[in-house]
Amino acid sequence: MALVTANGVAVVSGVVLRPLIGVWFADLILDQVEDSGFAPGTKVTLKADAGYELHGVVDPNRAGHFLDAMHVRVIGGAGGMSKPSSPRSFVQPGAYVRDVLNSLCQDSGETLSSTIAPSFLGQNLTAWSVFGGNSVRRNLRALLDIVAPAMSLRMLSDGKLWIGEETWPTSSATFDVMNRDPNDGSYLLGVESPFVEPGASLANVGNVGQVMDTIDSGRLRSRVWVDFPDQERGTSAATQTIAQQALAGVDYYATYLCEVVAQATDLASVDVRPIGSRNEARLGGLQRVPVRVGTGAKIQFTLGSTVLLGWDGGNPEGPYVCCGFSGDRALKWVANADQVEFAASSMTLTSDGEIKIKGATATVEATAAATVKGATVSIEATGTTAVKGSLVQLGNGPTKTPVLTVGAFDSMGVPVTNSPLNTATVVAG
Repeated sequence: MALVTANGVAVVSGVVLRPLIGVWFADLILDQVEDSGFAPGTKVTLKADAGYELHGVVDPNRAGHFLDAMHVRVIGGAGGMSKPSSPRSFVQPGAYVRDVLNSLCQDSGETLSSTIAPSFLGQNLTAWSVFGGNSVRRNLRALLDIVAPAMSLRMLSDGKLWIGEETWPTSSATFDVMNRDPNDGSYLLGVESPFVEPGASLANVGNVGQVMDTIDSGRLRSRVWVDFPDQERGTSAATQTIAQQALAGVDYYATYLCEVVAQATDLASVDVRPIGSRNEARLGGLQRVPVRVGTGAKIQFTLGSTVLLGWDGGNPEGPYVCCGFSGDRALKWVANADQVEFAASSMTLTSDGEIKIKGATATVEATAAATVKGATVSIEATGTTAVKGSLVQLGNGPTKTPVLTVGAFDSMGVPVTNSPLNTATVVAG
């Protein structure tokens, strides 16, 4: 009787590698000439004694015949971790960890384990963005790197995706230690069935960070690598390097051109759509993104205006838009400040509609000529309203002459700079 079978077919030899973080795989040689039952993507169940099972699928790129035997690689789960993600954005009330995970599982075809802690799935995200084009694996790592950096992500033997903190439960199964390699901290175990799981603790061995089961010549051996205290995670520094390289593809540190498609009535947030096919394929649309245009300032954008989209410190929970472009026209600009000052050698306020200056005290003051133009000009105050200057003209009658002029000027219309009238102030009250 075969030690291990794959869909009922005897495994002549093979290696099963199960890491603490990531997806397990098995490279097998089967006692079968034809590929019947092992077409690419076919579900495979590996079985051994003591009820041991592994559930995965045939790797499309690693299956074929050689020397009258079937060679096949089986990938844990549904084999979808390398599939591209669809671009999505999440905002409340639909921005919880489970919402992001469910969307990534939808893209990959993977299934979340029921043993994931509900408190983690229910963790509230302010917002989140999934980059399109990046693999599901990369987007999962990006999520964990921000939300739960201490948690592991692993494909379990039942083919379901588990995320959580390691608890290192002690295994009660029996085994013999065949040898120990001090160079890489591994132990070779003699076992009757490949019972050892990554994330378990073995007496007199340690916390298991990786397991490699070898089937050969009617024997089964398990080599385990232990998690040393000075290691952040399981097996080796290479694992961390791979994770860091994968994260490089999730570029939350860049900014992207987007157009405004909607804006909140309080002007504090906008819905945006990326500009350009490349950005659109990676980002999708984002909703209720905070607007940053300066302290105390708000802008009502014309729909279609161009803005820059970015994220605080590369955190997908913190999207924002800023930097409108000068070629776009704002519908409204609001400055909220205790005092606003404009200093210029010449200043003109021009409007096709109405210009209003309001306040408890309203003052327009200039050392030379001060001009305020508009179809309607209103200067209002609940207290004193003052218009000061060497020459002040108010009104624009049918003859294009001022209704009221204050200041001293000669017969040529030039202000007399030393006249006492130049200090005159028009006061309405």
